[in-house]
Amino acid sequence: MTMRALPSTFHGRLATLWLMVALLLFLPATDTWATRDISPKRECSICHVMWLTAFTRKDATTLIPYDPKPVVETGKQDVVSTERMCFSCHDGFVRDSRFAWANRQHFHPVGVKPSPKIKIPTLEGKTVFPLNDEGKIYCGTCHSAHGINWKEKFSPLFLRVKNINSSLCLACHVDRATGIKEGNHPMFKNIERIGKVPVQLKEAGSKFGGKKHNKVICQS
Repeated sequence: MTMRALPSTFHGRLATLWLMVALLLFLPATDTWATRDISPKRECSICHVMWLTAFTRKDATTLIPYDPKPVVETGKQDVVSTERMCFSCHDGFVRDSRFAWANRQHFHPVGVKPSPKIKIPTLEGKTVFPLNDEGKIYCGTCHSAHGINWKEKFSPLFLRVKNINSSLCLACHVDRATGIKEGNHPMFKNIERIGKVPVQLKEAGSKFGGKKHNKVICQS
């Protein structure tokens, strides 16, 4: 039996078929890599809304005006750190933190300038806890969504520094940790030595420091 030579068109079709297979193998991977590529204009704009490229396009009409530093109740500051930005998640949609603002009773006052007694620490020439453009305290003074260690168990998340045993509070309020002689409540005392924690404190969310969680701290 003699073998017939395959026509040249067959080799051409075979080469085309292999080319199509190669494209099918490599194109999806390239497309997947592209979607996984982190873009500050896309991911970060969830909070940094003014980073959206739509604001720089002349052919686009945005639903909100371009206002990177609006004037709000706490003063003039970056839109990403305004109360309304925080409450876009903390209004109960992701986490309900409205109790902290009920009847204007904030956990910490905002929209006010620090008193002369406050000593804001600095690091490498920069303040650890920044103020807004008017020199007032705002949400971003203590809170930050960057550099989060999700494995942290002893300090709340989204803070500029760890707050273990009220270390964040005492970083500025050094005058509040001086003790009874200066008219302040004693700190880091064992609560078990004076009795049980009052029910009212527990119901209000009182917390204690130390390894055994029995030391009086600012949050107590």
